[in-house]
Amino acid sequence: MRAHIKGFTLIELMIVISIVGVLMALAVPNFRDFVRRNRLATQSNEFIAAVQQTRTEAVRRNHNVSLRATDASDNANEWGAGWGIIDLLATPTTLREAPSLPGSLALDSSVNNVNIVTFNSNGFLTTDAEVFRLCDPEKSGRRIEITVVGHTTHTTIECD
Repeated sequence: MRAHIKGFTLIELMIVISIVGVLMALAVPNFRDFVRRNRLATQSNEFIAAVQQTRTEAVRRNHNVSLRATDASDNANEWGAGWGIIDLLATPTTLREAPSLPGSLALDSSVNNVNIVTFNSNGFLTTDAEVFRLCDPEKSGRRIEITVVGHTTHTTIECD
């Protein structure tokens, strides 16, 4: 009598590999989109947090505090190199710095090409409302608006 050998047949193994291949073909593009959307949301929230911290510091210190682009030489991505929160009293002091944006993300002031946003001691912008666009190479993005009273909103957009 022959002993029964347990294991997979070649046909069973090929079927499992085919099913795994189909599932991976469906999952990988969705995962890539998931990562891209999360990167946009994270960077958008990071910039909004910096705006809110700048506003809070201006109110707390009772004088103007600014959020400045680190390198404003690129008009299409003046905020992409990072930004810093600057206390403008007498000798300017950097309170916080953010590194450049990861990957190919671009953060641009889409209305006035500003490279500095300043809040006064009341928490209001010292200029008109500002609008920023955070875009990725896939043409997905976020529109970040700062109103004159310092309120921020962000919406999902398609970049051109």
